[in-house]
Amino acid sequence: MNVARNLSVAMGRPLPALRFRNIVRDVVETIGLVVAAGRVASAMESRRTPEQNDLERLGLGDVAEMKSPYRA
Repeated sequence: MNVARNLSVAMGRPLPALRFRNIVRDVVETIGLVVAAGRVASAMESRRTPEQNDLERLGLGDVAEMKSPYRA
């Protein structure tokens, strides 16, 4: 750890802080993305239009094909 700290100081960058709050937030966000992807996939599989909130969360809100009902 001392080597990493010395290199970090030499490069002028602070070591990243691994705070429990940040880790929990990232895990919750990842789980939310997986759940949203599952709901979008389920909607597409059953030929329904996915929820707009799920599309926005996945970064697919601007995709025109996702806004109209899914066609086989």
